[in-house]
Amino acid sequence: MLAIEFNLISLENLWNKFLDFLPHIAAAALILGVGFWLSSLIGKFVVKWMARHNIDATIHAFVRSVIVLILRFVVVLSALATLGVNVNSFIAALAAAGATAGIGLKDSIAQFASGIQILFNKPFKKGDYIAVDQVEGTVEEIRLMQTMLRTADNKLIILPNATVTDDAIINYTAQQSRRLDIDYRIDSIEQLDRAKEIIVDHARSMPGVILTEGKTPFAAVSGQDNQGIIVTAQLWCEIDRYWEILYAMQEQVRRAFWEQGFAVPGARIELKTIPSKPLEEKK
Repeated sequence: MLAIEFNLISLENLWNKFLDFLPHIAAAALILGVGFWLSSLIGKFVVKWMARHNIDATIHAFVRSVIVLILRFVVVLSALATLGVNVNSFIAALAAAGATAGIGLKDSIAQFASGIQILFNKPFKKGDYIAVDQVEGTVEEIRLMQTMLRTADNKLIILPNATVTDDAIINYTAQQSRRLDIDYRIDSIEQLDRAKEIIVDHARSMPGVILTEGKTPFAAVSGQDNQGIIVTAQLWCEIDRYWEILYAMQEQVRRAFWEQGFAVPGARIELKTIPSKPLEEKK
């Protein structure tokens, strides 16, 4: 009987303590709910502010993620303080745990540091066409850990940021213009002058080709192989019309060659006959 009464008193004390602590739990829950909602709202506001002030769109998602993470960390600390947790001890324990976890997460930390390096050094930005680590595509987004590329055939490539910073980066759209080199082959030297004239005339008439001094189109012999004489065309074009001009030049110049009666070069094999010696000499 005494044990039952003791248990009832213990339960009643626990219930009373819970009721006394309930306002703290409610306050902590309210802080977490409102704090997380406000952190998301502030993150969106920061992105809109950066867009309004023409700040590079590449860093929008990154800055938003960092701000939201920092704000939510502060919110969690506030909620813990409301519950009576010693925040200083919690931060010290968290720092110790972070140092231990940092050893195991060194690769992830390296990715994060590389992401910051990319955003502040700006070797490329959203919308640039780049090549890195034997892949290429248009930059879709730079995240905390990865850089997202979209290929010409609409494939999504996810590159770890450490890979990007450790490899050579080719940014094809960093400048407003780009040089286009195209090789053509002709069958004989008699066709050379007319071939060069056709190539240059088509390049000059192509929309998007730059005709300023020092960047005018020209064609010259660059070599010879078993398929004929190689004539290389060099022309500067507007960066956003590169592919359009490349395919148009390939088609139109070769069509003009055909209309002029140029023979289509093909692989050549040279055969030499060695006269055999008379049977008497062999003996």
